[in-house]
Amino acid sequence: MTRILAVAAFLAVFFMPEARAQAPVCGAYAVIKNMVERQEESLLYRGISESGSHLLEVFLDSREGSARGFTVVITRAVPSAETQTCVVFSGFGWENVQGDTPWRTPKGEPS
Repeated sequence: MTRILAVAAFLAVFFMPEARAQAPVCGAYAVIKNMVERQEESLLYRGISESGSHLLEVFLDSREGSARGFTVVITRAVPSAETQTCVVFSGFGWENVQGDTPWRTPKGEPS
């Protein structure tokens, strides 16, 4: 749970004006996804912002004995020709979280 809160805090800081001065790595979704998958990380979690404007994805290297590398990327939920995907966080030591998350759950039934 601590890791999820840390990622959430990082993302909140990412959208502050001072943090924008240090530009994240951005590019076409296919390029960023290929870059992440070359590190042998695969998509583990996907979520959408409350407003529905952004899609967040977490990729993880879950191989036995790996350093548990992970990458967090964000993309506009409704893509256009100019839409880019940005790597907002990457690191090692990801631990799977058990239990409830601190975020609101979507309304409606599972599809």
